[in-house]
Amino acid sequence: MELLEILDEISVGYNNNGEKSTKLKSKINEVRKVLESKGSILENRNLEFRMDLRNENSSSSYPNNQIFFQGSYAISTAIKHDSYDVDADLGFYISEEIARDARKKIYTSLKSSLPKYTVTLKKPCIEIDFKDGYKIDVAIYSRFRNFNNDDIVYFHNSIDGMETVSQAKPKMIVESFKAYLANEPIKRSVIRLMKHFMKNAQKNLRIDDTNKLPSISLMLIASEKFKPQNESPNEENLNNYLIDLCDITLGELNSGREISDKYLLISNTLYKITDIQDTINIVLSVKNNLKTGNISTLTSETVFQKIMSKKKIDTTPSIKGTMG
Repeated sequence: MELLEILDEISVGYNNNGEKSTKLKSKINEVRKVLESKGSILENRNLEFRMDLRNENSSSSYPNNQIFFQGSYAISTAIKHDSYDVDADLGFYISEEIARDARKKIYTSLKSSLPKYTVTLKKPCIEIDFKDGYKIDVAIYSRFRNFNNDDIVYFHNSIDGMETVSQAKPKMIVESFKAYLANEPIKRSVIRLMKHFMKNAQKNLRIDDTNKLPSISLMLIASEKFKPQNESPNEENLNNYLIDLCDITLGELNSGREISDKYLLISNTLYKITDIQDTINIVLSVKNNLKTGNISTLTSETVFQKIMSKKKIDTTPSIKGTMG
């Protein structure tokens, strides 16, 4: 089994003309219709949204658009989930007129108007599980112009245990990560593989989701310290750069420093972690298996079976874990 084979199997992106893109837009439109309905959020008035769902590789910015991709879908580092075809992150800008309980109002409207789906109010976002292979996390933002005519954005969340707002730069974060990744496929390839391998190492070690390394943490670490040469991905440089990224990540986790970015208004991204040693052990497991060539151990059963099937190799009984 090769790293390039795994990369090909796990990579997923947003294509404006693809079937998944069309279906995802229909899901977004369902959400949008609920929020735009009269009285849904603003009393006796409509809330109108403009959409920014351009191809994810576009780097131009449209600050007036109110619905936009963020996270891995926005920067082309998304990987396939074993249970979901699409697990996307959306940002919603709302009016400054809406009170601080906007998240709860939006959650209530979505839950009551979309009863056939599972709508969950989480600390940083609202999750909508469409039960057909599509899941969307919705982050709520509000914005207004101050006396200097500056556009100020606030993120609505309950990360600290109560409904709060904090100043944010969601689109600037996307543009910053896009700039870091631009025209360097080796970076995206390594980050995608690292995310997949950490996910499976976490599962193998039976470590709770609370102690996994968040994707935003990995991106902050990589954008600051992971500077590979601009090469086309091949087996040797992928393996070497993955080990490099493991070492860089371990250095950051062992330092005890917060993984944050004051300029981008990203606060400590490790706030959920209760045992940092668990997080370190996940990265150590990835590094050690890469060094010994045991990459099949770091691959999900689904991906392993698909690759073996393409090679027409019988895996009954499963030989996963015995191949390099």
